[in-house]
Amino acid sequence: MRTLLALIWTSLCLMILECLICTLISLSIYAVEGAFTTYSSGVEGVSVFRGIVNGDIATFLGRLIYGYILIQALALGLCRALNEPLHWLIIGVINAIAFLTGCAFWELHFQFLHRLTHFSSPVYGNFVHIMIVACLLSPKLLLILHVPGSVLPKIANPELRSASQE
Repeated sequence: MRTLLALIWTSLCLMILECLICTLISLSIYAVEGAFTTYSSGVEGVSVFRGIVNGDIATFLGRLIYGYILIQALALGLCRALNEPLHWLIIGVINAIAFLTGCAFWELHFQFLHRLTHFSSPVYGNFVHIMIVACLLSPKLLLILHVPGSVLPKIANPELRSASQE
């Protein structure tokens, strides 16, 4: 039970970081796009900054509600069961696959995978593409932050697990 809670906690931390990374990437793309193009938000009086932040908060809450956290915890549990050291980028790829698995499960309702195959303008609006990049980067950031209770360091370095059990 304790391991399950640790996996869910780690998944929650990863999801929070993914939304923060997604917001930063989207805002950076928006700044670059705004500097080099004449594109505007198209809606008078609506702040693109606010729209991006609200969209990423809604994405985080949606991922909690629709069970992405359980898919991610399951993927982390499988990584932990391997008992082999995994590079943070490999964990990121597994994390992105878990995200895409959730997208495939809910495809009929949200058409996330359809969005993946259709790149649109403005670039900062390509949520699924940016979220995949965030999924790839979030394990490295979580390892750097040393969040208490996270199982990610034990997945990246199984010797920590055996040392903590002694």
